[in-house]
Amino acid sequence: HDTLVKELRDKLSSMQDDVDGAMYAKFLAESELDKALTSSSSDSSSDADVMAALRKELYDTKLAGKVGEDQLRAQLQTIKEEADVAAKVAADAAKVAADDSLVREDILKKKLADLQEEMESAAGSSEIKEDELKKKLADLQKDLESAVFAKYEAEKERDNVRSEQGSNSSQSHFSSNEAQLQRELDDLKASKAIHDEAAVAREMKLEADLQELRASKKAGDDAGAAREKKLQADIYLLQEEADEAAYQKVETAGEHKAAIDASAAMEEDLQRRLLALQKEVEAAVFQKHLADEELDRLRSSSGSEVTSSSESMELMAELRKVKEDAFKAKELSDVEKGDLQKQIESLEAFISLGASSQLKVARDDAAAAKVLADKELKDAVDDLATSKDNAAAAKVLAD
Repeated sequence: HDTLVKELRDKLSSMQDDVDGAMYAKFLAESELDKALTSSSSDSSSDADVMAALRKELYDTKLAGKVGEDQLRAQLQTIKEEADVAAKVAADAAKVAADDSLVREDILKKKLADLQEEMESAAGSSEIKEDELKKKLADLQKDLESAVFAKYEAEKERDNVRSEQGSNSSQSHFSSNEAQLQRELDDLKASKAIHDEAAVAREMKLEADLQELRASKKAGDDAGAAREKKLQADIYLLQEEADEAAYQKVETAGEHKAAIDASAAMEEDLQRRLLALQKEVEAAVFQKHLADEELDRLRSSSGSEVTSSSESMELMAELRKVKEDAFKAKELSDVEKGDLQKQIESLEAFISLGASSQLKVARDDAAAAKVLADKELKDAVDDLATSKDNAAAAKVLAD
């Protein structure tokens, strides 16, 4: 396009130089004719053939100038038509460029809408990073600016072509087309101004949409961060409660084992004491049995005679005392044996009751922890559903 315009300019300049040369030659011929006529008027003896030759030369010069001027006008008309064709081609190219810019603008709007949907869908999650979104927005802004600049350059080139065409026409003395070209230029400028205003309005709207999108994204990110923080706190509390339940379980198991070990040691001690008492009872019974045998022997030996010596009295007293001691030892062993049996039964009942109670406490704690965990999970699901509803509402508002 630039090469064609330059060639047309060169042709126009060359034709203008030819016209100027022909006009100057015509002027010189007329000057020579005037001089000849002046000299012939002063000299009455001039030859009529010279006058005829001069008149013929003047006629030929005028005819040649007329033919050259007609040829130049025809060439200028051809150049003007070629310039009009070139201007039309440039205008069509500018229109195509403007249409391309509009298509690119529509594509950018679609990309912006897709990006908005992508950002709205990503508002409930933290997988898309802020830097990637900023880079996409920056690339989108650059593409939009490039499209606007390309459209502006195309319209500017079209204005230059129109302006050069109007200037060349004025230099070629086509005053009849100057007003029309000026009107076309004014219309083109007005159309360009309207188009520029529309482009500025579209750009401002896109910028406003971009700002609104950024604000919506920031609000979504803040809400997501708050929900994530709350969920992390809930997870931390649940973890602490689970650790506490596990610790209580371990501690309960330790206490239960300690109680079992203590009861086993106590039972072993009681069994040992019971065995010792049984041995003492058996020894006392054996002593009583010996005393009874000795008493029977003494009774049988003293059946034929009655003695009242002090030795027999002491022996009887000693036997009676041994018998009483054996009886008391047996009673004491029975009492202690009963007490030991009661203590064993009480200890077994205590161990059984303590184990079942501790097991019940552990089960209650586990059930309470499960209920709390279920509640926290339900709250988290409700928060996620609320977040999705808010994102959908924000998307509807943005549309």
